Amino acid sequence: METNNEEALNNRLYYRFTVFLEVVNVNHLSRNLRRLLLAYLRYELNTGVDLHFPELLVDLSNLFELLDDIEAAYLSPQEEKEN
Repeated sequence: METNNEEALNNRLYYRFTVFLEVVNVNHLSRNLRRLLLAYLRYELNTGVDLHFPELLVDLSNLFELLDDIEAAYLSPQEEKEN
């Protein structure tokens, strides 16, 4: 059984997630985050800095998978054809 605090937190998270989906174009966010990551990697590789951030890559991979799932769930058939 959920406590009042847990229920309030779940309601707040649900509300924030709903607002996020209404305000953010998930397709653009996902694409821009991937481009940003690639630009960062290109920059770091050109500077000779060692790249060692496996935890970040795992977290980003999970985020990208979530964004892909959200996009697939909310895209209309017409939007799918355009992408």
